[in-house]
This record gives sequence, C-alpha cells and structure tokens, in this order.
Amino acid sequence: AWQVRVAAVCTIERVVGTKHATKVAAAVSERLCDNNAEVRKAAARVVGDLVRAGNGAAIAAVVAASANERPDVQQVAAPLLKNVGEGDEKAVNAVAGFLKSEKWQARFAAVHALGQFAGHGGKLTESEAKAL
Repeated sequence: AWQVRVAAVCTIERVVGTKHATKVAAAVSERLCDNNAEVRKAAARVVGDLVRAGNGAAIAAVVAASANERPDVQQVAAPLLKNVGEGDEKAVNAVAGFLKSEKWQARFAAVHALGQFAGHGGKLTESEAKAL
C-alpha cells in the first residue's frame, strides 16, 4: 500500500540521517516516479532535506527520475531540481524540458523553478529564456 511506501521513505531519512545523504537521496529519488502523489511528495521532501545544493550524485539521480514523462512526476521534480541543483546546467535543462509538458501544473512548476534559478544567480541559456 502507498502508506507503507511513505513510511519507508520517511524512516530512511530518520535512520540513516545526513551522514550518507547522497546514498539516501539516490535511493529515495526512485520514489519520485511512484504512482501515488503522497509517496512522490514524501520522496521530494526527503531528498530536498538531505541533499546540499551542488551534490552531483543527487542531482544526477533526480534528473534521471525527472526524465519520466508523467506530468505529475515533472510537477514534483521541477521545484526539487531547483532546490537540489541550483545553478547546475543539467538541472536547468531538465526543468526547461518540462515546459513542453501537456499539463499546465508541470509547466507552471517549471516556469517557477526557472525563475528561481535566474533569481539566485543561476544562468539560463538563451533558448531556455526564450522558452519562458
């Protein structure tokens, strides 16, 4: 049941803690593609809480999870990539790709995240800026 998956994600955070943040983030990021919205939200919160901006392994794990074409997954991934990968080109490119989503919620999350990149010293390419 989805409640068990949410509990597992939250327990991993408490048991392992920040000492192994990269490994935890990589494992939990798989839940970003879960079929249940509550599980996706819990996974996004744990990854966001555990990983420092600029952690390459965590960014790679979240970018890989964000490649899922489901708009509900993209909607969760966009702000997470903004928090995890601020200023990271792969994160910016992944979020910019969400602008093509069929769901307005994913496009809205992408626009907001890209705005946050630019507002905090991140750099958008010319093509990304035009996409906005």
